Amino acid sequence: FLFSGDMVAQKVGSMSGGVGSGMFIDLCYMIRRVLLETGVSTPDVEGYLIASARSVKGPTDGRRINTFALAQNILDFTQPDAQFTVDYEGTGEK
Repeated sequence: FLFSGDMVAQKVGSMSGGVGSGMFIDLCYMIRRVLLETGVSTPDVEGYLIASARSVKGPTDGRRINTFALAQNILDFTQPDAQFTVDYEGTGEK
């Protein structure tokens, strides 16, 4: 499919762990890249995150750690000079 003009893509996930938090940044950048490659001139990728209100108390509560880590990643990648590079297939292409 080839698109022209504007398009909005929405990504929903959990901040507490799993694919929702572990691949959130990757998926947002991949969605944006695919939209650009298919002709969308100004892609808009929106993310909706759900945070768990209930937490297991203790130092090994992975949900709190994952939530903090994703929040920090979002803060880092929303800076004006942020660059996202990744090599999923080991080809060296970014």
